[in-house]
Amino acid sequence: MSLIDEDDKLFLLGKHKAATEVYNEAAKLNQKDWEICHNLGVCYIYLKQFNKAQDQLHNALHLNRHDLTYIMLGKIHLLEGDLDKAIEIYKKAVEFSPENTELLTTLGLLYLQLGIYQKAFEHLGNALTYDPTNYKNELNLKWLKAGASGSMMQTHGDFDVALTKYRVVACAVPESPPLWNNIGMCFFGKKKYVAAISCLKRANYLAPFDWKILYNLGLVHLTMQQYASAFHFLSAAINFQPKMGELYMLLAGKTFTWRPLRRL
Repeated sequence: MSLIDEDDKLFLLGKHKAATEVYNEAAKLNQKDWEICHNLGVCYIYLKQFNKAQDQLHNALHLNRHDLTYIMLGKIHLLEGDLDKAIEIYKKAVEFSPENTELLTTLGLLYLQLGIYQKAFEHLGNALTYDPTNYKNELNLKWLKAGASGSMMQTHGDFDVALTKYRVVACAVPESPPLWNNIGMCFFGKKKYVAAISCLKRANYLAPFDWKILYNLGLVHLTMQQYASAFHFLSAAINFQPKMGELYMLLAGKTFTWRPLRRL
């Protein structure tokens, strides 16, 4: 049995640590085999050694570009919670393989999760064009339209309708920070401050460095006259957005018509 047969067998059996050892030996004999690099990268993903996994997957792409390698590289960034890098990888993948519906759908859902509805609609629409019989693509577009209409209703102050639309979107992307931010500010508009804080804290948990979410948390706490909590969140927002004048005015407690910030 050859080394490649041996490592493939270990890989299929889920013995990823043992497989990496054999794959590394095989790579010494053939450094230009993209499949060895790809499978080695996948093994490292299972072992949660993401830096090594990225190195191997990049090597595989350098040798021979494949859709599956892009998908696995994007998954690493998703596992690390870095949506921006994941989007960059999937954008390159779609440029390489523009008719791959899995890539188009994944990229569209990532844009939907970030509240970037126009780009989400573009990619999910393309996925439906190439695979019109896939009911999941139709469902994704339904979620997208609900998110976009919810954002519009929220802008016009129709918070109940907006919340109804956002509930539909939550089925598709339940861990979307912009979605929970918008839901929280709908409750703020309805003067349901406890519910607003609960949703905003979920958004903050999912995106701890998003200054707009911190701003909104500060605004809600200030409205509830919880000044210590308001100071905490507004100070954190200032750390990420030090040139935003409204943050300093809000922190100082000046009389001002404050506007909640939505994530579009």
